[in-house]
Formats: sequence, C-alpha cells, structure tokens
Amino acid sequence: HKTFIYFLFMESKGKDTTDLRDENFLCEMAFLCDITSHLNVMNLQLQGRGRVISDMYSTVQAFKTKLSLWETQMRKENLSHFPSCQTMKEKLSTAVFPSAQFADKLNILAADLLTLKPKNAGFNCSAILLQLTWKAHHQTYKWS
Repeated sequence: HKTFIYFLFMESKGKDTTDLRDENFLCEMAFLCDITSHLNVMNLQLQGRGRVISDMYSTVQAFKTKLSLWETQMRKENLSHFPSCQTMKEKLSTAVFPSAQFADKLNILAADLLTLKPKNAGFNCSAILLQLTWKAHHQTYKWS
C-alpha cells in the first residue's frame, strides 16, 4: 500500500517511476530490505559496553549458521525469514520469484563473512557490518 502511494506521489511530481514498475527491481529491493534487517539485528546484538568478545564471536557464528539455513530455505522457496520477499512473491504478476538468485547472494554473503578481516588488527564489528551491508546491497542491485 505504501509503495503504491509513493508511486502515485512520484508520478504526480513528474519523476521517473520505471523502477517501481519493474518486478525484478522490486524483488531485489524486497530482498535488500530483508537482509539489511537481519544484518541490523546482528549489529544491535554486537553493540554495547561490557560485551565479551566470546559472546560477540558467538553472535557472528550464529549469523553464519543462519545464512546457511536461509540459503537452503530460499532454494526451496521457503521465505519465512524474508517477509518483504514473501509479500512481493504473493503480489507478482509473473509466477517466477528469483529464489535461486537470492540463495546465491546469501551464499556469497556467507563467503564474504568468512573472508572479512578487521582493519588495524582490532575487532571492529561496525566496519565488518558496514562491509557486509555494502556487499549485500552492491550485489543485489547494480546502480547505473
């Protein structure tokens, strides 16, 4: 509903709404919204004074496990952990939702999480999360 109102507002202002009509773009935006939400949850779990490094490590390890689970579920078109994607799939005029494509992106994100190294030998969780968010976004939609 909000997307439709935004769409009408943008059209009334003479703005280009081509992307808002492109189902592939909308699916990618839904995926980006959901994965960013998951990254934000992990980010919040890593914040705060008094956090013990072993707890932070466990949080990151749990997120890696979740990525693997989500990839498997996405390949089976189980979108229970991706509410925006679920909504978009229900509203698509075409029968095909790019689940396999998004499962591949989750796999890439998991691999990237394994290769990220904190800079300056410190454990900078914010920098790692920023890198992951950027990679997830950059992999999802290539800006023209």
